[in-house]
Amino acid sequence: MLIKNPTQVKIAVTNELGSAGERLSELVAANGAIAGINGGKWQCNP
Repeated sequence: MLIKNPTQVKIAVTNELGSAGERLSELVAANGAIAGINGGKWQCNP
């Protein structure tokens, strides 16, 4: 996918952050997006 206008790129996280996840397809639909990339689970302070 080619993104011609990078200002249209947004970040979305689950409403249950810290306790549960959410399907990528649900995040995409809830935000009216056309695509999504799963960043996976990671920790800032390992």
